[in-house]
Amino acid sequence: MGRPCFCHAKSSSDKPNYQYGLPSMDNGLSGVVQSISSLQPRNYIIMEVKSNLVAEERAQILKRFPSAQYKKVAHVVMGEPDEEYKQRVRKKILKIKQDKENASWRIKKAQQEQKKRMAQQQKEMAEKRHHSLPGNW
Repeated sequence: MGRPCFCHAKSSSDKPNYQYGLPSMDNGLSGVVQSISSLQPRNYIIMEVKSNLVAEERAQILKRFPSAQYKKVAHVVMGEPDEEYKQRVRKKILKIKQDKENASWRIKKAQQEQKKRMAQQQKEMAEKRHHSLPGNW
């Protein structure tokens, strides 16, 4: 089975239209996922922005998850984040980049030391061979 095609006119980043080219999968896949999700108690994130902002559509989605089994939490974040949040995210990104650079620097340094040791060993072996030849005592 190939990858789904998202190039249809009805498709968007908010609600992609998965098309595999198999009618049984194209028509029934979302229904199967919806029916299984309400039976399996787990944490679910419903990322459809428009559906979550429209009260009727949100109520329809929430009907699938009975209140006895699920705790419903909604977070809506819009607009420009505050400066504190931006700084925190920048620090996290910088730390990840720094950790990667530190790891690559350690690897390079270890490789250079390995090359240096190999060159030293070869030099010592060459000197031993040179001294072990007759007439070089």
